[in-house]
Amino acid sequence: YISNRVNKYSIKPSDWLKFYRNDNNLNGYAVVTKSENSWFNALMEKLFSNVEIERFDNLYEAIDWAKRLSSANLAS
Repeated sequence: YISNRVNKYSIKPSDWLKFYRNDNNLNGYAVVTKSENSWFNALMEKLFSNVEIERFDNLYEAIDWAKRLSSANLAS
């Protein structure tokens, strides 16, 4: 999952519980942001899941990371 956070937003924590319960195939979570507040929000969201979370400055790096993570999971 890649979250490209170009705008401010807020989300109810209960919505994250629904998201993680319904997707058992989630291998990683990439957050594309330059905002410290947005990164802090992502760390709070991490409390609802055991998936790997990474921060990126641009979308292309996040896509490359997701491809590598997906390839590694397919190989195992």
